[in-house]
Amino acid sequence: MYFAGYALNGVFSIMPDQIGRKKTTLYLMIINCLAQTVLLLVPNFWARSAMFFILGLTQIKIGVSYVWLSECVGNAYKSTAFTIINVFEGLTLAVVGLYYLFISRDWYYLCLFMLLISILATMLTPLCPESPRWHLTCGNRAEAINELNRMASLNIRLQRISESAIFVEDPTNYDLQQVALTELVKNDSSA
Repeated sequence: MYFAGYALNGVFSIMPDQIGRKKTTLYLMIINCLAQTVLLLVPNFWARSAMFFILGLTQIKIGVSYVWLSECVGNAYKSTAFTIINVFEGLTLAVVGLYYLFISRDWYYLCLFMLLISILATMLTPLCPESPRWHLTCGNRAEAINELNRMASLNIRLQRISESAIFVEDPTNYDLQQVALTELVKNDSSA
């Protein structure tokens, strides 16, 4: 059932573009935590099958998290950030394997531990900034600048981004797009 849900999780693929990366991840994490809780507490085959389906359905949060991270980290640090995420993701599988090998073959306490980690991650998600790129694509320049300044303050950067900053990927900056289009046409005709 898990993989059936995983195969259908594309139904959530438009959510990050509509409501943002942060809200999408948060909502799917909440649903995931609820499904894990029911999975632990209800000893019914059909209920557990339904919860495994829901767990598979909510796994799109992982892909959304990667996109969210890539939009919040500068190009110089993206490979490091992705490596850290991959280490922790791989570490989860190693911990599960070691748990079964050396501690216990009982799945209940392992799932309870994973649920507690999921609840902690869900509670920490609201503290993270929304993607500035998402704000720009929605036409929210002020919000994008606020999020960038918030990230800069967390990184102990004293520089603030001014309200008049020009963003290359800003879809609302038509003058910059026109210049880029003019340059593209010039380069294309000279070739």
